[in-house]
Amino acid sequence: MIEWIEFTVKKPEEEGKYLVSDGNNVDVADYMLTYNYNIEDYECKWYPRDLSPLDNESITHWVLINLPGEA
Repeated sequence: MIEWIEFTVKKPEEEGKYLVSDGNNVDVADYMLTYNYNIEDYECKWYPRDLSPLDNESITHWVLINLPGEA
């Protein structure tokens, strides 16, 4: 069983690809730093795939992608 993590409670510790959901839809998204105007002004955002039913603002839960054979 997948143990989903609520995004408002805990954010991913590093950039990467994650399984994400809005509570109804599930997809894969990249979690990346986005720099606004300078190196000290940044935020982390979700970047779902093109044509995904999800967007950055709708993602409420995430989980690490754990492929078979990976610990």
